[in-house]
Amino acid sequence: MSKVRAGVIALALILAAAAAAATNPELEAQLARLPRLGTIVYITAHPDDESGPVITYYARGLHARVVILCLTRGEGGQNQAGPELGEELAEVRMRELRAAAAGYGAEVRFLGAPDFGYSKSLEESLRVWGEEKVLGELVRQIRELRPLVVMSAWTGTERDGGGSHHRAAGLLARKAFAAASDPKAFPEQIARGYQPWQPRYFLTRNWTGEGEGPKITVPVGEIDPATGKTYEELGWEAFRNHQSQGMGTITLGQVTRFRRYFLYPEEVKPDGVAKPKTAAELAPPLTDLPALFPEFEFLTKWRERLAQASELAESARKLLSEGKTSDAALSLLQGAALIAALRREIPEDNESQEANSLRTLLESEQNQFLEAAAALAGVEFTAYTDRAALTPGEQVWVGLSVRAGPLEVFRAAGFEFAGLRLEALPGWSIEPLAAETTPTEQRTEFMVATPEKFDPLSVPTSPLRGRATLKTGSLELVLRTTAKGLAAAPIEPRGLAEKLDIRRLFGRHQMGREHVHAEFKPVYLSPPLTLEMETPLRLLAPAPAESLQEWCVKLEAHRPGFSKVNVWLDVPNGWYTPLPQEVDLSLTNSARSCFAVIVPANLEPDTYVLAPGAAAGEQTYRFARRVENAGTTIERVVYEPARAELEVLDVKVPAGLRVAYIGFPNDPVPRELAPLGILMETMDEAKLAAATLADYDAIVISNRAYDYRPDLTAQAERLLEYVKGGGVLIVEHQGRGWEPAKFAPFPGVKSGNSPRVTDETAPVRVLAPQNPVLSFPNQIGEDDWSGWVQERGLYFWESWSENYTPLVEMADPGEPPQRGALLYARYGDGVYIYCGLALFRQVRAGIPGGIRLYVNLLSQRRAMQQTAVPNNKD
Repeated sequence: MSKVRAGVIALALILAAAAAAATNPELEAQLARLPRLGTIVYITAHPDDESGPVITYYARGLHARVVILCLTRGEGGQNQAGPELGEELAEVRMRELRAAAAGYGAEVRFLGAPDFGYSKSLEESLRVWGEEKVLGELVRQIRELRPLVVMSAWTGTERDGGGSHHRAAGLLARKAFAAASDPKAFPEQIARGYQPWQPRYFLTRNWTGEGEGPKITVPVGEIDPATGKTYEELGWEAFRNHQSQGMGTITLGQVTRFRRYFLYPEEVKPDGVAKPKTAAELAPPLTDLPALFPEFEFLTKWRERLAQASELAESARKLLSEGKTSDAALSLLQGAALIAALRREIPEDNESQEANSLRTLLESEQNQFLEAAAALAGVEFTAYTDRAALTPGEQVWVGLSVRAGPLEVFRAAGFEFAGLRLEALPGWSIEPLAAETTPTEQRTEFMVATPEKFDPLSVPTSPLRGRATLKTGSLELVLRTTAKGLAAAPIEPRGLAEKLDIRRLFGRHQMGREHVHAEFKPVYLSPPLTLEMETPLRLLAPAPAESLQEWCVKLEAHRPGFSKVNVWLDVPNGWYTPLPQEVDLSLTNSARSCFAVIVPANLEPDTYVLAPGAAAGEQTYRFARRVENAGTTIERVVYEPARAELEVLDVKVPAGLRVAYIGFPNDPVPRELAPLGILMETMDEAKLAAATLADYDAIVISNRAYDYRPDLTAQAERLLEYVKGGGVLIVEHQGRGWEPAKFAPFPGVKSGNSPRVTDETAPVRVLAPQNPVLSFPNQIGEDDWSGWVQERGLYFWESWSENYTPLVEMADPGEPPQRGALLYARYGDGVYIYCGLALFRQVRAGIPGGIRLYVNLLSQRRAMQQTAVPNNKD
């Protein structure tokens, strides 16, 4: 190849890289943020609590870095887009908030406080969350992010609506703002390198405009030049990602009162810093640094050089848009050098907290310039190992690699590779194997020995971290990353000689690119073999004869070299014990072993435990693995004894009960009740329209189904005719927009703020004990109200015609009694029931009393057939 042709190709590659960088929105946002000081932290309780337009204005309008700290994952809420609840709903709502945040131009972090559903008690919320734990994590985030501004979506006062989680979030945000700068608060964080940090401003969001003191109006009506839309429009468009909360089709016309965008400055630190009067002051330019540190008079002399740093950042954006990537990187390095020089001018003998804060802020700004320059140079830092699950007492290979993209840009920036380091927790040993440096890459490979002793009940997170250092002149940039490995263990074991073969060692650093379709996870410590019970059967009614049931055990090998493994299933005393099975793991890292279990006749109602075990050689394995607080800043791997529970219920079920269920296709309620002998057919729109409704003993309209099934409005008259002809229609709680006057046989009132009882232990008074709902086929007694989860119920009716009979009465502590939770009405020859009780949660959780009551609801046509039920309300 000629030198001319080679030069043309090299130039083409550089221009292509520059064009790619210029169209990279993340890189563009990174550069746009450089002339701005600090970070904005936005604290809220749940996904969908945030003000999308406010965040969008700051992130996309003023180019501030905005990080949303969401205390919970939203797992205790409702779901209007699918059947997921609990842990599955947490995954849905985290995914939705991440998508929304991307639209706002912001980041999001979840802090893992448990969302246990709507609560009216601040004390309960703080107790269940673990006030000190959540406060500590908020403080750690503030110390790590070093924001100038902390915004709270909630005030922490009684003005906060929507339950006590909101008030608790506001209260903890306020406490964290004060505690983050206190070196005596959470000293263990300071020992781990998180230094005290005092944000300048604490503000609360207010969409009512009724707060105390002067307020700042956020100008979300300004136009985003990139899209031609207002920041309000962009914010609500992104907010529509919260589909599980019914926001998928929301329009600005429907938002009404939430279109007030006010911020209230509540605290300013330290004394002498002026209270902000405009929205723009919360994302100040570099030149405003002196105003944030008024005690240092020498800062006024910095304004010109701070302005020069800002101009260099703006120049880098312009140069990049012109394809001059090397010049852009050089401009950023000049800006970093300017800021570093200013930092050195702070008197060394001044060790006050404010002086240290100033040094820290300047160091952060300097690093942002360097990180942007490294991004232009295509710098990529990775730390990989064989697999994510490492087991006790083994040696594993770990490879670190820091690479540069276009060499010309890397050199123009003056970057040099200055070292790679692997850091591990105490008890781990690290031995360097080999290292190599080329013009575009530095690689180091290690042999890591994991600890011999391992307590499955106390597993540390992220035990291996990589650190890379780049230098340019006198400046230094440190990059950090968590070591990751393949989620699935390799099948073939590797001998030590192969691991130390230099010819293949330097090929292994490419693992992340070679396995582009593989799943990578942060490294964690694991038993060599874990077991998981697959539990298709959780509930059963006592039967007069034996039954044959199947339970399956999934085995997962986390270390190569397994071959034959014996697997067994321990069953309760008196049950038939299935024979152990042999599983071959020599060709796979996972296997499934199923056992046919004979369940004895006439079992007493109780909870029965089945526990799997496995053995390879002399070693026995009995632990299951799960991830606690998945996707949060405090995610951790948890090991617990593998087991499955079978709840044998004291429940009577009429034979051949057939129910039409109107809910989501994958709703687990029909599946959970099938082992009790109840046939529940899920009805989609077409099936419901074509069905002969009289064939069903009952029709259930599941919770909030009217929100996502538009066909139910058209079917309303037909459903009531079914009742009139002798059917039973059970309507579970419906959303704020559902009105009894449109869909129920007799008048009633259920407003948008209808009553609920959130205390799942609230006493229940039975008003009509002889009503068949409470007596057929199961007599509902006091014990049936015990052990409920999350809540008693929600969206109760507030008033109703005399045609309805209220069956129960309950109340949250200190509140008036509510009777609109369970209403019964005879209509024609049939029965209409409105059930605001959260029975769908009790069925999913296997709560005996909730299931017995639910079975009674489904059995009311049989009750009418067996006993003449007076139609005294007709």
